[in-house]
Amino acid sequence: MVDSKTLGKLIAEEQKELRIILNEWDPIGDVPEDEYDSFRDPIISMLHKGKTEKDIAEFLSRHLEGYVGLQSFPTESQEVAKKILCWWNKRNK
Repeated sequence: MVDSKTLGKLIAEEQKELRIILNEWDPIGDVPEDEYDSFRDPIISMLHKGKTEKDIAEFLSRHLEGYVGLQSFPTESQEVAKKILCWWNKRNK
């Protein structure tokens, strides 16, 4: 069993690494480093629950349109979701 200090470090690492991926995606352009943090924790939760690439892509599209107010492009969301899942799978081998 993981103690709370170790768990906190693991969560912080996941958040930091996922922030990098989301900032590389950067659908808004030229924004502060924490701009996509509203995407981050829900995605991490989805990953812990075993959600699929399709689920993550749909979340990205919905959140981009509903929260950020930008048009989403399904192909782009799918590519980012694939990259996120690849990162997650490598991280959790």
